[in-house]
Amino acid sequence: MAIFTVEKLTDSELEYPREFRVDPRWYAAQYPGARLAIENGLFEDAAEHYQREGARRGNQPSPFFAPRFVHLQLRQKGKSDQDDLREGLVENAAEHSMSPHWLFDEAFFLRQHPKVRDALDKRNLICSFLYFIRFCDQTEDRPGALFDPNFYLAQEGAIQSETPFSSYVTEQVASEIRTSHLFDPDFYRAANPDIGAQIGPGRPFNSSLHHFAEVGIFEGRACLPDFDRDYYLRAYPDIRDASENKRVSPVEHFLRHGMFEMRNPNKYFDTRFYLDRHPSVVDDIKQFGFAGPFEHFLAIGSKRGYRASPPLISMSIDEEAGKALFEKRAKVAAQNLFLGGRKLKFPRHDEVDISCIVPVFNKVDMTAHFLTQLRAVAADAEGPRIEVIVVDNGSTDRTVSIADWTENLVLVREDAPLGYTKACNLGARAARGKYLLFLNNDMEIAPDAITNAYETAQAEGVGVVGARIILTNGVLQEAGSIAWRDGSTLGYGRGESPTDGRFLFARDVDYCSGCFLMVERGLFEKLDGFSEDFSPGYYEETDLCARVWDEGRRVVYEPGAVVTHYEYASYSSGRPPTVSRAIMARHRERFVKRNPDFLARQAMPGPRNVAEASTRSGRPPHVLIFDDLLPDPRFGSGFVRSSTLVETFRRLGWRVTVWAADERSTRIEETLEEIGVSAIVATRAQRRLATFLATNGGDIDLMWVCRTHNFGTVRAETASWRQQNPDARMIGDTEAIAATREIEVEAVVGRSVDRDVEAMIRNELSAGEAMDALITVNALDHDAASAAVAKPVHVLGHTLPAAPTPRDFAARAGFLFCGAIHERESPNLDSLLWYAREVHPRIREAIPDATLAVVGYWRASVPPPKLLTETEGIELIGPVEDLRPHFDAARVFVAPTRFAGGVPHKVHQAMSLGLPSVVTPLLRAQLVEPGLSLADVPVLAPGELDGAAFAHCCVELYNDEEAWTALREDGLAFMRAHCSEERFAEALTDILEDLGFGKDRPNIA
Repeated sequence: MAIFTVEKLTDSELEYPREFRVDPRWYAAQYPGARLAIENGLFEDAAEHYQREGARRGNQPSPFFAPRFVHLQLRQKGKSDQDDLREGLVENAAEHSMSPHWLFDEAFFLRQHPKVRDALDKRNLICSFLYFIRFCDQTEDRPGALFDPNFYLAQEGAIQSETPFSSYVTEQVASEIRTSHLFDPDFYRAANPDIGAQIGPGRPFNSSLHHFAEVGIFEGRACLPDFDRDYYLRAYPDIRDASENKRVSPVEHFLRHGMFEMRNPNKYFDTRFYLDRHPSVVDDIKQFGFAGPFEHFLAIGSKRGYRASPPLISMSIDEEAGKALFEKRAKVAAQNLFLGGRKLKFPRHDEVDISCIVPVFNKVDMTAHFLTQLRAVAADAEGPRIEVIVVDNGSTDRTVSIADWTENLVLVREDAPLGYTKACNLGARAARGKYLLFLNNDMEIAPDAITNAYETAQAEGVGVVGARIILTNGVLQEAGSIAWRDGSTLGYGRGESPTDGRFLFARDVDYCSGCFLMVERGLFEKLDGFSEDFSPGYYEETDLCARVWDEGRRVVYEPGAVVTHYEYASYSSGRPPTVSRAIMARHRERFVKRNPDFLARQAMPGPRNVAEASTRSGRPPHVLIFDDLLPDPRFGSGFVRSSTLVETFRRLGWRVTVWAADERSTRIEETLEEIGVSAIVATRAQRRLATFLATNGGDIDLMWVCRTHNFGTVRAETASWRQQNPDARMIGDTEAIAATREIEVEAVVGRSVDRDVEAMIRNELSAGEAMDALITVNALDHDAASAAVAKPVHVLGHTLPAAPTPRDFAARAGFLFCGAIHERESPNLDSLLWYAREVHPRIREAIPDATLAVVGYWRASVPPPKLLTETEGIELIGPVEDLRPHFDAARVFVAPTRFAGGVPHKVHQAMSLGLPSVVTPLLRAQLVEPGLSLADVPVLAPGELDGAAFAHCCVELYNDEEAWTALREDGLAFMRAHCSEERFAEALTDILEDLGFGKDRPNIA
C-alpha cells in the first residue's frame, strides 16, 4: 500500500487542515475493502481511493472528519451540492456553526468557551473543533454532551490517554464503551432494534453512539431511558411546534439547548427543584464539568439519594379530584364485599367499651367501604371492645339489605329520614358502651384512630374527644375547632398540611366536628344528648361541646385519631354548598341564643386571634431555633448538638420550629416532619425571618439563635417582633466562640499574637447584647463570654449516652478519625493534614502496619488533598449511616485538632462508645466541665502541640492494654456523669426557668 504524503495532495487539499486530510493508516484499517483495492493496484493510495470512491460512499478521510454529518448540516443550509464535502465545510467556516464530526457539538463547546470565537481568526482556524483537538483534548474540556473525558477514562477498557477524545475516535469508535452519562448504548440498541443491521465493520455506522450522534438524534430517538419524548413535547409547546416543522427533534433540543434552559427531560426530574433543594449541585457541576443538573443527577445525585422532583405529597390536589378517587375506592370496596358473598362479621362482646354510632342515608358504597374498615378496627383483640350501631335514615338503595351482608351489627331503622341529629340520639339510646363514638359513613379511618381517642377520653376531666380530620384532597378539614364570640366558627388549620407541627399535639379546644366525636355516655345522657333544635344537622356538636364546657368537663383534640372525610356527602348531595350554608346560618342564630354565657367568654373573630383561640387550656410553649442548616447529625460541626436540642425541647413539651438560613442536601427534613417539628429553609422558601415573624410571631415564645455569626442578622430581623411581643425571649447559643479559634489559627501558622483577645470576643458577641441570655458549651467559653457581655451566661454542653462497643483491646486495630469537612479552612481538614504530615509517619515507624480510617461528611466542593489520598495507610471512608462498626473496629481515636471552638463532640462520641482518645492540649482544655480540672478529663494528650509528642501518645496508648482499658472505663464513667440525656435536659430546664418558662407553665405534651 502506498504511503500517503503531502506531496501527493492536490492544490485544494493543501488548503485543508491536517485533521481533515486522508489518514492512510486509519483509512485502511477503517475500510478493509479500500485496503484490498489499493493492494490489488486499483488505486494508487488511500488519498486516490477517497477522492474517486470513498467520498461518494460517505467514507471518512480521517477519524476527525465525518462527511455524512457535514452533508446533513450543509443540506440544512441549502448548500449540499459540493463534490467534496470538505470544501463545503471550508466555504461555510466563517459562520462558525459547522461541526466536522458527529461527536463534537459546536454550540455546547462555545457555550463553555465563548472566547474561542475570537481565537479562531487569530490562529487561522476554520472551526472551533480544530481548536478543541489542538488545545483542549489534553485537558478535561468536553467536546459535547455525548463525550465526557473523565467518564470515558473511568470505563473498563478505555484507552488511558492524555488525549482521550482523539484516542477514542481513532481507536475505539467501533466499541460500545460508554462516553457519557447522557448516552446509554444498551438502552439505545434495545429501544431501536432496527439499527442493528447498520452497525459494524463495513457498515454505515461504527457503534450505537455513532448512529445516534449522526442520525438518531435528528430522527428523535431517545438517548437514554430518562428522556421522555412525549413529555418533552407536551411540556414545551415551542419545541412541539419546531419538531412538527422538522426544525429540531426533542432529544436534539434537550441535549444542545434544553439542559441549559432549565427544561426537564421527564416528569420525574424537576431541574429548578433539584437545584433549589440541593445547592451543592452548582459547585459539583463546576468541579466535575457536568453538562447540567440532569447529568449531575445521573452521575452523583441518584447515588446519593437526592430527590429529583417535589414529592407528590407536596402537590395541590383539587377537592373534586380527591372526592372522585374516594368514590372510586368506595365503589371497589363495596363491589369486593358484595361479590365475595361473605358477611362483615363484627365481634360480639358481653361488655362494651365504645359504641360506634353511624347514621346512614343511602350511599351504600360509602357505607360498605366504611364498615369494612370499622370491622377491621373492631376485630383487634388488643383494642377496646367495640359495638357498631347503624341508624338507617330511611334509605332506598342496597342499604336496606344491610342485615344480609353484616353480622353482629346493631341496626336501628326508620322509614323516613330523621336527619343526623335525631339519628345520633336514636343510636345513643341503643348503645351499651361507656363511650359513644359518633361517626359519619363518608370517611376512611386510620387503624389506631379509635384506640388513640379512647385512651385520651380516659384522662382526667375529659368529656369529649375529636379527631384530626383530613379532606379527600389531603389537606386539613380541621384540627379542633374554634367558636367565636359572635357564634361563627372556624375549623382550625382548614386547608393546611395535616402534618404541620401546629396540629400534632393534643390540646383542649372549643369543640370538635361531629363526623368523629367520642363522648362519655353518662355525660351525653346527662346533657340530654344532641339538641334536636339543630336537626337535620350542623351546630349540634358545637352546642353539645359548649354545654360540656359549662358542665366543667374538657373537650380535647387528639391528633392521633386520624380520619379522611368526604364532607357534605349525606344531606346536600346533588345540590350546591349554599344549601348547607343556609342551614348553618339558621342554626348559628339558635346556637347564640342557647349559649350566651359560653360565648361571652370566647374570643372575637379575626386572623390575629386564631393561634390563641385554637386552644382553651394554654398552648405548649413554642421555640423557633435559628441555625445555618437543618439539624442533621451527619453534618457534624455542632449540628449533632442542634439535633439533641430539638429532641430535648420536644421531650420537655415544647412545640419546635427550625429555621435554616441555608440549605444542604439532607433527608432530615422528612424525619423532622414525622416527629412534628416544622422546618423552614429560608433559601428555598425565599423568606426573610422578619416577614415570617410579622404573620407568625405572636405564636413564638422563644427565639433560640445558634452560632455567633447569626446574632447580628437575627437581631436586625427580630427588632419589630420583640417590640410587639415583649414577653417573648431570645437566647444566643454561641456553640463556639470564633475569636478564640482565630487566635489559635494565628498561633498555628507562626504569627505573633499581639491582638486584644478580650476585645475580639466582645466584638464577636456584641450583637448578643440584644439577647436575654447567652449559652456556651463549656466552662472555657463561659468565662470568656461572661467577661465580654453584661448578660446571663449559661453552660449547655452535649449529650451522648454511654453505649460502649463490645470488642476488647486485642480484637481491635488501627486508628480512627471522625469529623465533617465543610470547607477548605475547616479545623478538621487542617488536623488531618497535620496528622498526615507530622504524626502518621512517626506512628508508622513504630507500628509499620498502622492505619487511619477517616469517617465523616465531606462536602463535594472540597476535594481531598493528595497528601490524604496518596499517603499509605490513610483511608478516606466518607459519611456512613452507622458509626458504631468503625468505633468497634478501631483501637485508638485521634483528634489532632490545632484550632477549634466549643466542645469537641467527636471526642465525647469516642468516649461514649468506649474508644480511648489521643487529643491535642486544646481539646483537652475544652473538655473540662464546670468544677473539674484537666486531670479529670479521661483522654491522653501531650503537654504541648508537637507532632512527635502526639505520635508518642498514640503509640503508647495503642500498645498498652492496661492503660487502654483504664482510659476506656474512665471515659464511660465521665459520659454517664456529665453527658447524659437527663443532665442535658436538667440544664436546659434550668435555663428556661431562669427566663421565666417555669414548670407550672400551661402545657399539653
